[in-house]
Amino acid sequence: MRMYYKKKISKVLIAILITCFITQNINFTQILAQEINPIMGESQASQEQMVQYYTENSDVTYPQEFLDKSIDLEKFVGLIFDEAVIEGVRADIAFAQIIVNTNWLKFDGKVSINNNNFGNLKNLDGTYETFNFIQEGIRANIQHLKAHASTEPLNQVCVDPEYDLIEPKGLYPNVEDLENEDSEYSNKIVNILQQIIGTQITLSTDNELYEDENEDSNSTNEEKNSTEDLILENTEQKSSIATITTTEVQSSETTDKTIEVTVDVLNIDGTGYTGNTHTIRSSGTSENGVLYQFWVKD
Repeated sequence: MRMYYKKKISKVLIAILITCFITQNINFTQILAQEINPIMGESQASQEQMVQYYTENSDVTYPQEFLDKSIDLEKFVGLIFDEAVIEGVRADIAFAQIIVNTNWLKFDGKVSINNNNFGNLKNLDGTYETFNFIQEGIRANIQHLKAHASTEPLNQVCVDPEYDLIEPKGLYPNVEDLENEDSEYSNKIVNILQQIIGTQITLSTDNELYEDENEDSNSTNEEKNSTEDLILENTEQKSSIATITTTEVQSSETTDKTIEVTVDVLNIDGTGYTGNTHTIRSSGTSENGVLYQFWVKD
């Protein structure tokens, strides 16, 4: 009886060990299956995607304070791209992080929009840093990202007040590694990043322009065809009768007299296209034998 009990315990222990092993493998597989987003590298989204994503998803308009400084949304995204490329940081991640840090550029948290501080960066005395320019604030935030993600030195003069405090460098190479007092911080950045990368650029404006050009082209062609038809019709007409009213002056009295004029030949020379020069030649006879000349100006 005791032997059976021991054998039963052994079987249970083996089953538990196998279950633990399978569970660990499943968890390990799940971890491997998760997409990892390295902070360093080339952006996987274009500037156009970033601009369109912000325009379509922000519940507030782009800050007027930035527009007053001649920094519109396109230029703002361009500055992020420029600064990120210099330091080898992914611009799409930098932009996604700025959206999270500033709550879509509302700056309704720890820093004011006038601080130009896009990463809630602090001075050594614990106060939030104020940067002189928007570009300087963007540069500081990207340098801060690089300090966490890479051991490589900066390629520009350091403006991040916390850069030297980050030791060791390169401890958090992926977005998923970033953390602060918000437990969902990295998840928020990843979520926005994925949406930016998945943004489809709309070509409605270009298509509308193309359609307008086609309409203009069709309209021009119709005018050309209409002009050609008119020229052919008039050229084929060899004779026509026109009624001309002349004024005869006798002393102080004037008399109106209607004279019948026969147009024998009417020729129109030219390409038949609008905007080109055409020559109209005509000859005819009238009852009174007077020579009439006509000028046609278009």
